[in-house]
Parts: sequence; C-alpha cells; structure tokens
Amino acid sequence: MCLFASALSTWYAILMHHLCLLLFQVSCCTISSWSVVLYIFAHGVRYVRSQCIPSTATTQESLPILKNLFTYSRYWPSHVSSAPHFLTYTLLKEVGCMANIYVTNVPGNAVFIISTQTRKVIGKLSVPLPGGIALSPTSQTLYVTSQTKNNVWIFNTRTKKLIGKVAVGKSPRGVVVTPNGQRAWVANSDDNTVSVINTHTRKVIHTLVSGQGPSQLAVSPSGRSVYVSNSNSNTVSVYRTLTKQRVATIPVGTNPGHIAFAPNGLRAYVVNTGSNNVSVIRTSTLTESSKIPVGSPGSHDPYGVAVTVSGKLLLVSEFLDSLLSISIPSNKLVKKLIFSDETTGAKAPQGIAVFRNLLYMVASANDQVEVRAIPSLKVVATIDVPTTLESEQGLQEITVG
Repeated sequence: MCLFASALSTWYAILMHHLCLLLFQVSCCTISSWSVVLYIFAHGVRYVRSQCIPSTATTQESLPILKNLFTYSRYWPSHVSSAPHFLTYTLLKEVGCMANIYVTNVPGNAVFIISTQTRKVIGKLSVPLPGGIALSPTSQTLYVTSQTKNNVWIFNTRTKKLIGKVAVGKSPRGVVVTPNGQRAWVANSDDNTVSVINTHTRKVIHTLVSGQGPSQLAVSPSGRSVYVSNSNSNTVSVYRTLTKQRVATIPVGTNPGHIAFAPNGLRAYVVNTGSNNVSVIRTSTLTESSKIPVGSPGSHDPYGVAVTVSGKLLLVSEFLDSLLSISIPSNKLVKKLIFSDETTGAKAPQGIAVFRNLLYMVASANDQVEVRAIPSLKVVATIDVPTTLESEQGLQEITVG
C-alpha cells in the first residue's frame, strides 16, 4: 500500500506543480487563487498520507499542513519561480513515506541515512567529525558542520552527493536553515561567532559576534529570529534574521545546549546540561519565565529537546538512561522512562527529533534509533545502525525530513 501511496504522491505532486505553473502563466496568482490551491493541496496530502499510514491520518492534520504551506507562501514573492517546487517537495515531505532520517556518527566521521518507510539504512555520507545537522525546508539539501575542517558540508539528499563546502569559523557546532531556505546559520564554538550563509551562492555573507562558546541554534517558526545557546557564558543570544542585529542576551542555566520552539512560537525551551533544567523563554518579552527541573547531577544530564506537533508536550532526553515527557504550558512531568538495562530499552539517549506523531531518538550505546509513538512513548520500531567503530557511543544528532 505504501508503494501505491508513493506513486500516488508523485502523480499528485506533478499535477499540483503544473497547476501552479498555469497560475503563473495566466498571471492570476492572487491571494484567493493561492488559497484555493493550498486548500486543495492540504487535503490531497492528507488523503495520500492516509493511503500510506492510516493510523496517522486525521482530519485535524490538514490544518498544520495548510499552515506550513502558507508559511512557505510568505516567501514566494521574492523568488516566484520556485513556488511550484515548494508545493511539490512539501507534498513529498508531508506524506512521510518519502522522508528520511539523518543521524551523525561522530567517531565514524559519517552521517547515516535511514528511510522512514523501510526503517533501514539506505546510505552513508562521509563528513570529518560531524557536528550539527540541518535540512532545507524542502528536504532537498542537507547541511552538516565539520568540527575539524571548520566548514559546512552540503549534500543533495536525492543523489546523496556532496555539492559544496563553505568555510566558517572555528569548531562549528549547530546549524539551522531559515524557513524560506535562503540562509543557513552556524554556531562557531571556538571563536565565539555565528556565520550566516547565503544558501544560493554558498558563501558566508555575515559573521556575527555571539556569547562565549556558541553551541546550538534554533530558528523561530515565523523565521524572524534565530536563538543561539552560549554554553560557556550561560546565555542565549537572539538575532533578527532580516537585520542580523542581536536584540537580546538572555541569562539561562549552566551550559545551555539544544533549543526547541513551541509550534506557535510563544516559547522557546533551552536544555541546560550543567544545571539539570530547561529554561523557558517567553519570546514576546525575550526573558526567561521559568526553569523546569530535569535530570540529576552526574548521571542524568539533559541533552536533546523537542516539542510535539500539537504543542502540548515537551520531550527531553537525558544522557545515560532517561526520556521525559512534560506538559505544556503547565511544565509538569507527565511521564519519565528510565532505561536501567539493555532489556528495558535504549541506553545513552542523545539527539531526538519529532516528525508528525512519532519521536525519533538516538540510542548511542546501542547503535540504534528508536521510533516511539506520541504521546504514549511506546516503542514502534528499533533501527540498527551499523557503526564502524565498536564500543564507541558515536551516534549523536538526528533530523528527519
């Protein structure tokens, strides 16, 4: 059935692609005409998805799909010719059968590619000491930082070929791509800067001063702001994507790392590895509104963070043996899974990523990626990743798209 859905999605994407081209040719790209196209498109996505994964296809899912498409459409006037391509690739991404999982293997100098459809490794990319990892909005391009080479490696996800390298600052870590796909932001941890890359020319166009030891980044759902965690100065720097101006430096906990936004953009969540808590930042005031206690000294260090598509749950992985589910906005613990031994599940969880109603979690000690249902967090599948170095807990960061 999933093969049928894949063929159907391709046919549907081609149909919508030509419809968009027709709209441009007759110069009728008005708000009303695009509204009709997007409405039909969103419901078509839901139908194709229902043929592939019936258990995940609900009427309510049409709304976030439609919202995503309108988010993309905000950028079309600046590069109108790419609008049909946004629709085509958004369909393939939203259907889910066509999506891939990308996982970094640090000691193995590699990024593994896993199909969400077959849940098997389908490729491997070579990157010296990979750090951060990010996909373009259409999932056509993958950006991976190389911490030893001080550059960003750029891959075509369809051909799995290296298509470029961009020199940035020293020891680059996190990387994010803006929702319009035009800029990639990179945190350079050893020279306290942030590089802004023009994704079309593949050149650094701005180098911004950050706090001490910039580590991870996140871009707001609106695309207006980029948040950077500064692990050595215990702050988060906030930049405007349009002006590149730093508009705030927010004190948080000790050794801040990964950042995740609520889907509505009202709050950002920052994992503080050193102080075992998560800082909640109110984006309207650019201040820390509260801290959520997680982890414990020396054994349960918080690492990964993600927010579910519904915006109702905050998920936090704790390195060594835990996974937390926290209610939003009450910040109360809903569930804590403790993996005390190999028989109970993953050990040494690190990076996590949410894709639709599933959580993908790196289990670095087991060389696996676990797929868990949301909100139950029950294991749906376990994917073995054949790392090249035995006894190395090398799997670390993950993204899906």
